[in-house]
Amino acid sequence: MVFHTGFPLCRGKSSSSSSMNINEPIKLFSSLISDIERLKTSLAGDSITLKWCSEAINLLRKMHSHFLLFFEKYHLPVLWDGTDILEEYMKATLDLLDLCNSLKSAISGMQRYRLIVEFAAGKLRNGGNISDATTKITEIERLVSESKKIYGVEKWKDMNLFKTEMPKTRSKDSTICFIYAIKSSMRLVGMLLFSALLYPISITMDKEVYRRVSPQLKSFSVSIGKLVGCFLKVLEGVKDKSMPILVENKVIEKAVLDIKAHVLKEKAVDQEKLINLLKQSSLVLKEGMEMFESVVDELFEEVVNGRNKVLAMVDVNY
Repeated sequence: MVFHTGFPLCRGKSSSSSSMNINEPIKLFSSLISDIERLKTSLAGDSITLKWCSEAINLLRKMHSHFLLFFEKYHLPVLWDGTDILEEYMKATLDLLDLCNSLKSAISGMQRYRLIVEFAAGKLRNGGNISDATTKITEIERLVSESKKIYGVEKWKDMNLFKTEMPKTRSKDSTICFIYAIKSSMRLVGMLLFSALLYPISITMDKEVYRRVSPQLKSFSVSIGKLVGCFLKVLEGVKDKSMPILVENKVIEKAVLDIKAHVLKEKAVDQEKLINLLKQSSLVLKEGMEMFESVVDELFEEVVNGRNKVLAMVDVNY
């Protein structure tokens, strides 16, 4: 990406609009298309998994790394075409940190639920002996009740990171347009993750932000637009928006309901098989959460390090 250099990243320096070699931004956004297409393909089965969420986090990590490179590699003034580009980066990365904390809260709630499932599975088996029907029904009803505490607007209504729309820029400067395009892309992926783990929110896409950078970004715009469309289609198929939509949680939910049905029919053999399935499903959920939490922690650390690097660049040149 060829920017006009000669100005360090520092306060007190400003610049008017200037041209930018558009080939590098096009190459940058194009490098993300394969990741976006992979995420879209994973939604083909109308299901969202923790593995999918982990891959979405990795896409966010790539987007942030490109954004950080913008500051590390190319020396620009803090004020560019009337825009404080340092502030734009700090705002965007603060939003990423808030997203990470929200996702960690969601995982914490799921971990609590998983421990309850694990304990309930043990009580249902009752040390190797199938416990009485009354005890089983009590445990099952408890599991159903607890599953409603880990997802939905009633649980997380005070944690909407996207209640205000992202400000738009009137600038025609290619540098500023690039900043807003990468910010918009990170926001979109963040919205998908928020909807997958906390509760469904309205997701809108500004296609104009990519056209402002270059008409050649149409393929990227179309790709990420299709990803959003596929995700919304999955949400449309969810009847109860207060229940978790992740596959791992749905498998547990189904096992619980199947156990209840067999308890009422007094089919002891089938009950034991389903209790084993419940325990296995709990382990699958645990593995998925550990994988997801790990990449969220990595994103958080990378963003914090990125903010420190950018601030250090300002301090050195101030």
